[in-house]
Amino acid sequence: MKRRLVETVYLLDRRGVDRISEDIWEFLQTLSLENRNRIRIRLAMEDTLLRICEHFGGKISCTVYMDSRMRRDYITIEYEGDRFNPTTLDTGEDEFSRRLMVDMGFAPVWSRRGSKNRVTLRIHEERRFATLTIPISVFAGILFGILFFQLPDAAGDYIDENVLTLFFNAFLGVFGTFASLSLFLFLGSAVSNLGDIVTYSRYGKRVMNRFIAFSFLAAVLAEAIFYPFFTIRTSGSIQPGESLSEFLKLVASILPANPVSPFSNNDSIQLIFMGFALGIGLLAMGESAGTLRRVVTQGNSLVNYLMESIGRYSPVFISLTIISYIWNGQISQLYGIWKPVLVYVMGMFLMLVLMLNHTATKYGVEKKWLLKTLKPAMMTSFLTASAGASYGETESIVTRKFGVPSRLTEFALPIGQTMFMPATICSFIATAYYLTEVYHVEVDLTWMIVATIICTMMAIALPPIPGSGLACYAIMLGRLNIPAGGLGVAIVLDIIFTFIGRAVDCAMLQMELVNSSDALGVLDRKVIRRQK
Repeated sequence: MKRRLVETVYLLDRRGVDRISEDIWEFLQTLSLENRNRIRIRLAMEDTLLRICEHFGGKISCTVYMDSRMRRDYITIEYEGDRFNPTTLDTGEDEFSRRLMVDMGFAPVWSRRGSKNRVTLRIHEERRFATLTIPISVFAGILFGILFFQLPDAAGDYIDENVLTLFFNAFLGVFGTFASLSLFLFLGSAVSNLGDIVTYSRYGKRVMNRFIAFSFLAAVLAEAIFYPFFTIRTSGSIQPGESLSEFLKLVASILPANPVSPFSNNDSIQLIFMGFALGIGLLAMGESAGTLRRVVTQGNSLVNYLMESIGRYSPVFISLTIISYIWNGQISQLYGIWKPVLVYVMGMFLMLVLMLNHTATKYGVEKKWLLKTLKPAMMTSFLTASAGASYGETESIVTRKFGVPSRLTEFALPIGQTMFMPATICSFIATAYYLTEVYHVEVDLTWMIVATIICTMMAIALPPIPGSGLACYAIMLGRLNIPAGGLGVAIVLDIIFTFIGRAVDCAMLQMELVNSSDALGVLDRKVIRRQK
C-alpha cells in the first residue's frame, strides 16, 4: 500500500516530543524493519528532538514530515530559529563513523535553508527474503531465453544487438563510472577522518588496522586454499624471481601520469593510490580542510546512494544476461558455476569453524552456545543480503552477550559493517579463479598479487549493498586479463555469493569485535563467561 505524506505541526515542548515520538513509532511500524532497528531510529529522533527542545526552551513549533520519495522513506523535522545543529554528538563518536550511521539509515542529518533548520533521517527498508530474487531472475532468464530462441534468426540477432547488448553496455558503463568514484571518495573520506577517530577514541586506529590486516590475510588464504580446486594455466613464471620485473612494473603503474587518467581508464589501483593520497592530504591540513573533507564525505554518500539505486535492477540484468547467453550459445559457461559455489561454501564453512573454535577456546565458552548466539544476526543478513539490516541485533549481541563495551561498538560496528568483509573477498577470489579456468587465462605471481590487492581494497571500499559486487567485477576483470564476456557469469555468482557472504561476514565481525576488544584490554570477560 502506498503511503501518503504525513505533515503535522507540534509545539516542541516535552509533551510535544512525546507525541512526535509516538507518531514516529506508528510510522515505523508500517515499514519493513527489524524491531531493534525501529527502536534505534525512534531513540535517535527522540534524542534529536530533546536537544532542540532544550536549546529553544520548548517555546517553538516544528513541522514533522513522514513520507516516501523516490522509493525511500524519510522523517523530516523542520523548525525556525537561529542556526542550531542537534545532531552534533559529544559521546566520542567520530565524524566518519557517524556518517556511516547516516548512510545505513540510523542517524539524522541537519541542514539549513533560509531561516529554517531541517533534520532529516533517510530510512532503509529491509528486503526480507530477498533470496527469492535469485531463483526468480534465473528462472525468468531461462524461460524467456527459451522463448527468445524460437524467434527467427534475423529477429533474434536484431534484438540481441540493439536491445540486450545496448542495455548490457549501458548498465555496466553507468555502474562502472560510479564504482570508480565510490572507490576514490570512500578511501579519501575514510583516511581523512582517521584524525577524528584518534582524537575521540584511542582505540579507533588500532581496530581499523586489525580489520584491514584480517582482510588481506583472508584474501591470501583464499587464493592458497581455492587454487587446487580449479584447472588454472600457469605461465611458467610462478616463481618469485621470474615475476620480479612484472611486480616492479605493477608498483610503478600505481603512480598516475595525471589526475584525470585513473578515472577515464577506470584504473582501480591508481584510484586506490589517489584516494589514500587525498585522505592523507586532508588529514595533514586538519581543520583548515574541514569544508573539503565534508564535501568528500557527502560526495561518497551520494555516490553510494546512486549505486544502491542502480543495483536494484541487477536481477533484470541477470535475466537479460541469461537470455543473451542462451541465444549466443554461451549458456555452457553457466553449467560449471556449481564448482565455485561448492568451493566457496566449503571455504566459508572452514572459516567459520576455525574462528568459532578459536573464539570459544580463548574465552572458555561452548561452541554450540556461541553459534546459537551468532545465528539471529546471521540469519537477518542472509535473508536481506544486507549488513545494515542486522545492525541492531549485532549491537545487542556483542554488548549484552559478549561484553564488548558500548564506547567501542559505537564506532567499530558501523565501520566494520562497511569495511570488514572477509567472506566477500573470498567470493571475489573464487569467481576470479573460475573465470580464469573458463577463459584459459594464464596465472602467475603478479596476477595473484594484483588479485589480492584489488579484491581486498574493493571489498573494503564498496558499500555493503546488494549488487555492489558488480562494481568490483566491472573494474577487476580488465586488470586480471579476464574477457569482458565473463562479467555475466561473475554477476550470477555474485548474486548467489552475496547472501552467503553477508551472513558469514556478520558472524566474523561479531567475533572480531570480541577479539579486538580483548586485544585492547576493554573486554568484560565476566559477561561472556557467565553465558556458557
